[in-house]
Amino acid sequence: MTAVSWVVGCGCGTFLVVLTREYSTNVPKVPAAGFVVLDTETNGGTKSSRVIELGLAYVSRAGTIQKTFATVLRGDGTAGPWPVRRIHGIKDSYLAEAPEFREISKAFVSSLRGRVLVAHNSSFDLRFLNRELSLVRMRKVSSMACTLELGILLGHGRLSLESAVDKFELYRQFEHHAFDDAIATAQLLEIYMKQDRSKFNKYIDNFRN
Repeated sequence: MTAVSWVVGCGCGTFLVVLTREYSTNVPKVPAAGFVVLDTETNGGTKSSRVIELGLAYVSRAGTIQKTFATVLRGDGTAGPWPVRRIHGIKDSYLAEAPEFREISKAFVSSLRGRVLVAHNSSFDLRFLNRELSLVRMRKVSSMACTLELGILLGHGRLSLESAVDKFELYRQFEHHAFDDAIATAQLLEIYMKQDRSKFNKYIDNFRN
């Protein structure tokens, strides 16, 4: 495992934050039960856009985070136009030594077995994950549970992840950082699980293999 770091300034010269993102191909081996909470960063929002960062949190059936994984991915070698780069903070130069999705694809798919895949606003992540899977000629994921939908079902309204972080005081060091967003979503999943297990299970049952 290697990491790439860069400095984020406040613009006033009073402090600096070192933001670290990892390069890794060490997808963990996990038992086939529970959830995989996923977050992606992409180099755009078009059909041809690529996943350039992947964050995963492996969560038990009780809601506990068991293992995690995160990596920057090479994609097509570009981090996207300036409006996109401004959001996720990744530059083209950070992708040069990053692994390709194909290097983790088999281990990643294996780690999904027996687990429900979850994301916040999952239609976005599902679309781009399936593009990556199609490029390496692997079977697409048929569905993905969504904590945004769960929030609506449980009476919290259509909360963005940022709003959920504020409302439930979730821990998240950086926004639009796939690892931190996956961890925040995993915390949100646990909160919703404990709020109403009956409604939670009824919703999640729609996504079980």
